[in-house]
Amino acid sequence: MMINFIPGTISVLFVVTFGYISYRFNVLDLQGFIAATAIGCTVIFLGGIQWFILLASFLIIASITTRYRYEQKTKLHSAQENKGARGWRNVMANGGIAILSSLGYGVTKLASFEMMFLGAVSTATADTLATELGLLSSNDPRLITALSQRVRRGVSGGVTLLGESATLLGSFAIAIVASVIGFSGLPPLQLWMISLISGFLGSIFDSFIGASLQSRYECPICSEETENRIHCESFTRLKRGYAFIDNNLVNLGSTAVGALIAMGLLMLGIQ
Repeated sequence: MMINFIPGTISVLFVVTFGYISYRFNVLDLQGFIAATAIGCTVIFLGGIQWFILLASFLIIASITTRYRYEQKTKLHSAQENKGARGWRNVMANGGIAILSSLGYGVTKLASFEMMFLGAVSTATADTLATELGLLSSNDPRLITALSQRVRRGVSGGVTLLGESATLLGSFAIAIVASVIGFSGLPPLQLWMISLISGFLGSIFDSFIGASLQSRYECPICSEETENRIHCESFTRLKRGYAFIDNNLVNLGSTAVGALIAMGLLMLGIQ
């Protein structure tokens, strides 16, 4: 009994320490730290240390790119709130499918749940890089549902060449980490292809939903379009989309799509 207890205790301490360091460095706020710790413990117990490393890699990459040229993003009114510290809603939106995948794997030990986890993390990373680096493009984005239409940087559904390149970079980064740590028993090339394709297509889905269904508001003070319900210390009014479909729900949906695509690619035997 002690043999099982010690590794479990070490795992919890490892996850809590990582979460606390993330909190101290303002990667997570307090509620985000609690949510991330819960997700991390679930993943490491049901999937293993490789699963947790993959999830932690996303958080580290996301934090670095969020803080990269943060002041410039602030001037564009498109920087992450709270100086980039992620709250529990953001954590659950990007990690919710990871929990479900680890639960499925813990019960069945099927490789399909491994790929679902990989696809979800790859999509979350790809989408974050597309947003955070795409904001720095010298060209205004084009709306993905009407490519002839230019939109302001930071508008949901806007895409740039830099942003789409960053999508592939994020997917590839997760693929490299997965192969280095020995995540799943798949050949490296197959693992890379599944990560790249699922991450890219999951991020594209995010852009389509962001352009068509996600809620966007207009500030009555400055007339700026925003995702926030409060702007210039005033309540904004719904301009397009559905009020209940916010960025967190879109992120959750896109990671689910990325997870399903990854599972489908495994079943098709993509090489």
